[in-house]
Amino acid sequence: MELGRIARLKATHGCRGFALLMAVGAIFAAPTSAGAAMIPVATTSDVSAVQCTLRDAIVAANTDAFTGGCPPGSASPAVDTIQFNLGIGSSIIAATPLPAIVGSVVIAGPGAGSLTVSGGDATSLFQVESSGSALIVGLTIAHAKCAFACGVLNLGDLKLSGVVVEQNVATATGGASIFPEAGGIYNAGTLLLSQSAVRDNSVIASGGSSQNGPAGGGIYNNSGASLTIRHSTISGNKALATAGAGGTANAIGGGISNAGELVIGRSTISGNSASGSGSASFNEGQGGGIQNANSAAVKVSIADSTISGNTASGSGGTSPASSGGGLTIYGSSFSVRNSTIAGNAAKTGANAFVSATVTFASTIVAQPLGGGLNCSSAVKVVSAGFNLEDAESCGFIQASDRSKTDPLLVPGGPTDNGGPTPTIALSSDSPAIDQGLAAVGETEDQRDLNRPVDLPAVPNAVGGDGTDIGAFEVQLPDPGPAPPAPTPPADSGPTPPPKSEPVGDTVAPKVTLKGLKKTTRKRSLKIRFASSEAGSSFRCKLDKKAFKPCRSPFGASGLALGPHVFTVIATDPAGNAGKAARKAFRVLAGK
Repeated sequence: MELGRIARLKATHGCRGFALLMAVGAIFAAPTSAGAAMIPVATTSDVSAVQCTLRDAIVAANTDAFTGGCPPGSASPAVDTIQFNLGIGSSIIAATPLPAIVGSVVIAGPGAGSLTVSGGDATSLFQVESSGSALIVGLTIAHAKCAFACGVLNLGDLKLSGVVVEQNVATATGGASIFPEAGGIYNAGTLLLSQSAVRDNSVIASGGSSQNGPAGGGIYNNSGASLTIRHSTISGNKALATAGAGGTANAIGGGISNAGELVIGRSTISGNSASGSGSASFNEGQGGGIQNANSAAVKVSIADSTISGNTASGSGGTSPASSGGGLTIYGSSFSVRNSTIAGNAAKTGANAFVSATVTFASTIVAQPLGGGLNCSSAVKVVSAGFNLEDAESCGFIQASDRSKTDPLLVPGGPTDNGGPTPTIALSSDSPAIDQGLAAVGETEDQRDLNRPVDLPAVPNAVGGDGTDIGAFEVQLPDPGPAPPAPTPPADSGPTPPPKSEPVGDTVAPKVTLKGLKKTTRKRSLKIRFASSEAGSSFRCKLDKKAFKPCRSPFGASGLALGPHVFTVIATDPAGNAGKAARKAFRVLAGK
């Protein structure tokens, strides 16, 4: 798409307005599959006269015609599916941008670890036009390079699920005013990012003699656009501005630069950065994790999420500045609930730069770095109660709030504590435990584990429900195997004396799994298993969830594409617990 089709109005430091000269497509509704075509990509080559390439498959779906070695797509309203008959670990390297998607299509990869679509560090990749709607699942989008919207450009309706967007770069060098945007994803339509990762992407502006203003290392969400992020991680992305002689440097939105509507749920924003340097006068970084535009179009909702380890920095010159290490708060509507914002760095508003009315509820704000306070201002903070801050800069003044209180987070930042995204656990003696309040209808924490879990030994906050403050909910300890059933008394004869040590059976049972294949295209499974000893009880878990009592067959439904691990332990009637039986398997895209 020619960049001239988008009007991008630029103002001074940090003030940006954007107008799309096209209508955003209607939201993609789940279509009927009747009559839909399957278009199999049979080669990793970018161009082939005889085999079906990804490039030709997109054209075949757009035109409903034979293209290269690809069969035709089907007429609307059927939605065609592009699949891949390729080996595990395959890479498709595009020499030029892939054809724009103008209709409705599903691109079903075998898994992000099994297929990479690469720009070869030379070109942009996917584009969805305003008339298009697409679901892309199970692949990695990497090594795109351009000046604007490198990995993915969405003008229509796009869903990304089980996708990794990584190591893409938007860059501009020299000239007067330069504003590269969106190393990973540019959204000017409706985008749902689910069970995915946007990581290690960059947007870089350098050498400009006037303004150097990169925005959105990981994602740029345009004014009028809608971005929803669920069960996903935005990490290690950066916006980097280095001014040329006489120029200024202002980098915004290392992880996300948002000018529209943004909803984040059960996700992690971590390790992103925005930094400005090289100017003799003005160097600034804003919104290391999330930068929001100062616009009435900005509406943000964040729930059950972790924002940690992000950095905004400015260095050198007469007026270096940095704000909103974790996030900047602007816009007409802004709320944060049941989340953990900690360990972010900036000179002003280390965790949150507050310049618009924001409501916090049952949220931790703590451990500011880089010289800034947790919140840059408390004037526009509205507390809905049950918040916790280790200082008193955020204006948490409700009776249920806790200020000057260390949340006793487990050190080390976000890490794997179970669930699809990294989280920061609470120490066993954290004052956040059982002192919060779940939102209406909320039943799970960021890890999809039970919420609330009311620990019997910890008194609840007045008006609370036993929910832990923040994104992480401490669970009850695993009770272990159920005790063996008592041996029924004999029909006759004397009762044997009690034994202080177990006698008889001391052999642990062996459990075997039956019929679970290494790969499957089914999203719902019945997993069967058996013990070597009759009367055994079982405990099962799927992936990193807690063990729970179970029996064969174990039902697993709604499985995400990609790898999974099923584990089962058998305990015989004498109380002997056997070794865990584990089986790794992968769910592939269905036919």
